[in-house]
Amino acid sequence: MNRLLLLLALTVFSSGVCAQNLFDYSHSLRYANYLFDTEEYEIAAKEYERVLFMSDSIFLKQRLIASYRKFGRYDKALKRFSTLYPTLSLAPAPLILEYSKLMLMTKEFDKADSLFQFSDNLSKQEKQIGLVHTNLLRQDWAKARISLNQLYSDTLDVYKNYNVLIEKALNQPRKSAFKGAMLSTVIPGLGKVYTKDWKDGIVSFLFFGTMAWQSYKGFSRKGIESIPGWAFGAIGSGFYIGNIFGTVKAVRRFNKVTNETIYNEVKRLCYRDF
Repeated sequence: MNRLLLLLALTVFSSGVCAQNLFDYSHSLRYANYLFDTEEYEIAAKEYERVLFMSDSIFLKQRLIASYRKFGRYDKALKRFSTLYPTLSLAPAPLILEYSKLMLMTKEFDKADSLFQFSDNLSKQEKQIGLVHTNLLRQDWAKARISLNQLYSDTLDVYKNYNVLIEKALNQPRKSAFKGAMLSTVIPGLGKVYTKDWKDGIVSFLFFGTMAWQSYKGFSRKGIESIPGWAFGAIGSGFYIGNIFGTVKAVRRFNKVTNETIYNEVKRLCYRDF
């Protein structure tokens, strides 16, 4: 009986020890890192918060802020950063980099630019790479190319895809709103064709042509007293003016879509490196 009780007590004690070990620093850190590596960032943030009670390491703080950032809680990441480092200048390089990424994610480009230019805690290469990202996300293609060319040759090879995008952005085809408006003034619908909207251009030309023809027929039959002549003429004139303004909007839309296509690819590359 005594042996049975002793065996039971040892089993309970051993189980308690094993359960406790599962929540010690080593196991907890391993689990948090596993969650981070498998992109379970929201749960990872909670685990890193808990592990921070056991250790005050820079790595844990960086991973915590990165977890909040990666699952889109920029406000939470910034608030947590301010509690860890009330004075930004006291933050070590890994945390400065995390903070700068948050500035880029929230489009605080001036703050990010200032960090990469004047922070004493970042290396020259980290600053230069940061300036490349800032100028890219700001869509300042000329400055982005200068920043990229100032990287070391071995680093530049890593960012060769950036260079391709920069050249594409600098040489992207842009349409002129003035030219589009002039084309639509000469021939209704031609401005839409200029923006590669062939369908709308043909429809515009046919509609205006139909209104003009009906108006001409009306005036030919009854002269200036022709109600259909004035009616179709008014509709055609209104459409003619509207088509010119519509062409200007179409040109702007064309340029915007072109810009967004490149910018989305820029964001994909930048955020991938984040």
